[in-house]
Parts: sequence; structure tokens; C-alpha cells
Amino acid sequence: MEIISQESVHRDRDDKFKEYRAAGVREYWLIDPRPRKERADFYWLNESGEYQLLGTEDDERVESRVLPGFWLKPAWLWQAQSRSATMAFYEVRGLTAEQIATIQGLLRGDKPKGDNQ
Repeated sequence: MEIISQESVHRDRDDKFKEYRAAGVREYWLIDPRPRKERADFYWLNESGEYQLLGTEDDERVESRVLPGFWLKPAWLWQAQSRSATMAFYEVRGLTAEQIATIQGLLRGDKPKGDNQ
């Protein structure tokens, strides 16, 4: 995964793209968080040894082909200031909204349901 900066655009989108492809890096995720340039491109190395687009920032969810079970919602990338990383983790782990609400309650000090003490 590469996080693009103003100084690394050409290096990440061109040089490293070619180098990683030649080296057989199976996935290459490019995240460009620069203001007014917010973009995410997710590539995987196909059977022909070429990078194929797996997803973009416009997709609801992008699943890794290298790390089974790992996925993210590209929209989270632009919500870093307002979204809890812990909540994203719970969602990636497959917890339901009800389970997440229960955990949040416990973290606030709420009594567990069914606890009559």
C-alpha cells in the first residue's frame, strides 16, 4: 500500500507500479489523500503478470485477494477524522450493528442485558 504525497505522485503511480509488477507483488493499493485529489486505486496481479484494477474509491467495499477476509470501504479513507478506527475494525470483523451497540454500551459502563444485579 502506498500513500501518495505531492512529492511521490510520479514515483508511486509510475516507477513503483512497474517495479512492483515486475517483482510479482500480488496487490498494489494506491491511496491519494491530497485535498481535491482524493483517489484510491486497488490493483491485483492477474495470471498474465499484469496489474488489473480491483476497485476504486467509488466502490462500496474492496476485498483483498491476498489477505483472505481483509476488506475495507474506501469511503473510510476520507472519514479518518470523523470515523472511529475501532468501529471500522468491528465492522471488518463481521460484528452486527446490535453487537457493536452492545460493545459501545459496555465501554460506556452500561450494565449487560440480562444482568439483574
